Order: sequence, then structure tokens, then C-alpha cells
Amino acid sequence: MLKDIFTKTTEQKILSLFVANPNKSFYGREISKKIKISLGATSNALRFLEKKGILTSERKGKTSLYTLKLPNPYIEHFKILNSLLVIEPLVERLKSISRRILLYGSYAAGTFTSESDLDLFIVSERRDEVLDKIGEFNRKQNIDIRPVIKKQTEWMQLEKTEPEFFNELNRGITLWEKPIDETGF
Repeated sequence: MLKDIFTKTTEQKILSLFVANPNKSFYGREISKKIKISLGATSNALRFLEKKGILTSERKGKTSLYTLKLPNPYIEHFKILNSLLVIEPLVERLKSISRRILLYGSYAAGTFTSESDLDLFIVSERRDEVLDKIGEFNRKQNIDIRPVIKKQTEWMQLEKTEPEFFNELNRGITLWEKPIDETGF
């Protein structure tokens, strides 16, 4: 999985924890347990991230409480990357029954919060199978994915029938697209 490549360092693992919980603060020991890295390595990484202005800390007794410092354009882009990594297994499962998969809305812009749902646009002739795979993924990952599923013919008409939605999709991220064959499909 790509997540293993992009979240290799302790700093990346810490950032992944914070972007998944952007409004939450964590103690160093709590972070260490959640990311399954030694307390010493976690402490070093936390000090580095604080020095770089990515995290802030507040002393609480003998320990520090860490918070993600927002807004930060780098963190917004890291949030997008983290979202892509989280849904990568779902995208892999949907490829065989889809023609196109797009991420749009707040997750594509990196502006999502813990209350946001994840908006996916999927072109598929097999709606029920797509919904089954998404439902299974939602249950396992505890992510609220809101799919919009259209057939290829509906997708081809979308610019005319729903121009505002079509423009929003164009601002999104194409996660996968089936290569066009000789018939144009």
C-alpha cells in the first residue's frame, strides 16, 4: 500500500494522526502509543515539528499537550495526501467496476474537518456493487463516504444538465480513470 511509503518517518506518522484529528490535542505519550513508536523517538519528532512551526505545545504539569498549528498551506496539502492514502484501498476495489473515480469537496481542497463527509464521484454501470464496496469500507474505516454514482451516459451529459456540479468535479482530484478504448468508452 502507498501509505507505507508516504508515512514512513515518525514525523509523517505524527502528522497523519493530527490531520486525521485536526481539532484535537494530544500528549506525547498518547501520540507514541497511537503511532506505535517509542516515546524517545516520538519526543524528538515532536520537538522538531514544534521548532518548524507545525505544532504548538502547552505545558500541563510535567508533560506537554501538542496541537496542530493552523492554518498552514503545507498541512492542507498533507491533509489531501493523507486522505488519498486512506481511501486508496477502496479505490483499488472499485477499479474493476468503475470507469472513473473523483474526489471532490472539502477533502479534495484540504479544508475538511472531523465533521466532514468524504465526497466521491464514481462513473459506473454497477451502482449496487459500488455501494456495497463503499458500505463495507465505511464500516471498517469509520469514514463517512458520500458517493454520487452516475452511468457513463449520465457523466457525458453532466456538463449540460448540472454545470455547477460539473465545475465542482473539475476542481476535484481524479483518483482513477479507465483508459478509453477504440469505441470511445
